[in-house]
Amino acid sequence: MYMLRKGLFLVLFLAFMACEKTSTSPEKTLLGEWAYVGTFDSRQSYDCFLCEGFEPSATLYSINFLAETNYSGRVNLLLVRGEYMLSDIKITEKGFTAGFENINMEILNKPYETEADSKVKTLLENANKVEIKTKSTDQSRDILILSSDDFEFLVFARK
Repeated sequence: MYMLRKGLFLVLFLAFMACEKTSTSPEKTLLGEWAYVGTFDSRQSYDCFLCEGFEPSATLYSINFLAETNYSGRVNLLLVRGEYMLSDIKITEKGFTAGFENINMEILNKPYETEADSKVKTLLENANKVEIKTKSTDQSRDILILSSDDFEFLVFARK
């Protein structure tokens, strides 16, 4: 009888563990280093943001979301850091969307800045929305989109 109860308990425990889902909060999903893929225009249609041949190590721009709502990044030779806050988080089938507030972004150095660098820096400073699309059949990596009320948006992929 003791072995039967022990066996039944083990089966129930394993069934419970199999049913338990491990969900990750959007804040934790955002954490980590993201490599710049490109700047896109919402008025155009794209087959993929992250097409074959993308090499994260070759990118000039990156952003690293750290714990405690801090981030650091690189815009070519510019080093940036700041704080961010998420609001109005909406979980989607393949990730999440949220309001994004870029707080206290500062440039840590003053190297030569190209026109492309200035554009990426400005889009990052003005971003007020974030969207994450997790790996799916049409994308080989997680995708991060930072946008504002303008037509252009930044796309990053997890390194």
